Amino acid sequence: MKKIWVSLLSLSLLAGCIGDEFDTDLIVDDVNVTSGVILPLAHTTVTMGDILSDQTDMIKYEDDNIIFFSEEDSVEYVGINDFFRFSEASLSNLPFNYGIFNIQEVISLDNSIAFNIPDATVNTVEMDYTISASANGLADPVLLTITFPSANPGETIKEIDIELDNNQSSSQSFTNDRIELTDNELPLSISIKPKNDAASYPYTTGYISISFGDFELKYIKGTMAENAVQMERNTYDLDFDVLEDIPGDVEFKDPRLSLIFDNATPFEGLIVPNLTGQLDDGTVIDLSSPVIELPACPIDEDVIRYKYELNRDNSGVVDFIAKTPTNLIYEGDLVLNPGATNKNEIELNEDDRIYVGYGVEVPLDLKLNAMLDEEVVELEDIDVIEDITDARLVFTSENGFPLAAKADLEFYDDDTQQVLETIEVNVVKAAIVNSEGIVTEKVSHTEVIDLSDSQIKNLNESEEIRIKASLQTSDYDNGTSVVFLKSNELTIKLGIKGQIVQNN
Repeated sequence: MKKIWVSLLSLSLLAGCIGDEFDTDLIVDDVNVTSGVILPLAHTTVTMGDILSDQTDMIKYEDDNIIFFSEEDSVEYVGINDFFRFSEASLSNLPFNYGIFNIQEVISLDNSIAFNIPDATVNTVEMDYTISASANGLADPVLLTITFPSANPGETIKEIDIELDNNQSSSQSFTNDRIELTDNELPLSISIKPKNDAASYPYTTGYISISFGDFELKYIKGTMAENAVQMERNTYDLDFDVLEDIPGDVEFKDPRLSLIFDNATPFEGLIVPNLTGQLDDGTVIDLSSPVIELPACPIDEDVIRYKYELNRDNSGVVDFIAKTPTNLIYEGDLVLNPGATNKNEIELNEDDRIYVGYGVEVPLDLKLNAMLDEEVVELEDIDVIEDITDARLVFTSENGFPLAAKADLEFYDDDTQQVLETIEVNVVKAAIVNSEGIVTEKVSHTEVIDLSDSQIKNLNESEEIRIKASLQTSDYDNGTSVVFLKSNELTIKLGIKGQIVQNN
């Protein structure tokens, strides 16, 4: 919106078009001139639909109403690797005596690895993982075989062979193994034999350590108690350039920011979001939000979508959107299965996740009181400026926008670096609105400014006209929030008429 007003104001001030191609009838005809000039004269009619025509990806219309929107779902998720958190598990410094190899070829040990899985009991898991083994105190290299009796049931028994030398380690990675656990423990068998044949072995003790890590769960079967999960910090771009073009002190009446959840798990959840936004200058602002209750996915459904709307009544979204942050920073805590209400054994695969997204809807219903950035019109290339001896500025408008525009026009002398003259202009007056902020009547306005001799002299001597414009919505002083509609229309005619003296 800022762009359209700046463009219209600039058009009114010597954009370089001179001649009969413009609608000269709009100029007041009682300027007493014998030879005259018309500088630039524009006749423009625009609607809100025209102004927003290049923003179709971020705007939707509900009848005549305009809504800025952006929605991005499934941008982050938490899944079984967050719910069932396997910590690295190990068997450390398992001792064996080399002297036993004098009487038998292999030393066999039965053991188990206990997995630390907070708030859950797992019976079956399918996962990728890494096994690492190391040894110390070895008198000679050994061959280590690890057997998982409960891995991949119905298939060939899982055996892993690792060669170990003293003070060295070795790792192997595996994918898509399905393993049955007992009370979160994995039973395993270990066999150790010397790599090289020897006539006799010393009666010394060697030590072997085995560890599991790098877990990536693909499927899980088990039960889960109340489970606290931290949702990682993520940053999402708020692609709302059109909002950034609305300057100054703006307050939207009914902006809405939705948190979108797709829950494919049978668990309810409590979500405590921590939402912040970042401005162009790096400043971080908070967006308050209540705790959100997430419903469980019904048994007969694959996923349930839940959209929680942050509005002016339950959050700080009004101030948040008004500051037009460039992105939304999201993190938070999730309590899954609060109160352990779901005590059933469940099965989840890697696609059974809770996805998080966001959506923003901002109806163009607002209050605005703003100064625009200063604009400069260069006069140096318009030779006729220095010859003007009698001039009148004329601004004519028929405004159906609930918005007024004023401007200070400063004649600036580059040599002295001084403002020689300041002229206040009511470019357009705001349309009349009802109690709901909807335009009920267009307002016509003509602003005629006869330049005095001293003002013309200052114009002749100026190299620039600096435009300091301001915008204010209809009935702003009474706190009215106005509604911009697609059909709102503005017609504006702009021009200067004056007498010149030709220098021969």
